[in-house]
Amino acid sequence: MKNGEEKIPNSLTVRMRHRAKLIPVKKLNKLSNSHWVAELEDEVRALTPGQSAVFYSEAECLGGGIVI
Repeated sequence: MKNGEEKIPNSLTVRMRHRAKLIPVKKLNKLSNSHWVAELEDEVRALTPGQSAVFYSEAECLGGGIVI
């Protein structure tokens, strides 16, 4: 891992709505300190800017952000 790179868990998943299924994350790219792009295994129906994206590693909540 290079200096400044983030360590991303192998089992990373994301949830876009309360009680929605967890979707596996293929790739997570850091664009800047406040902007990330997640490539998902499955499509998310009606994903809308302003929604929350919450990331998990198995049962642990890692954090989240707002969809733009």
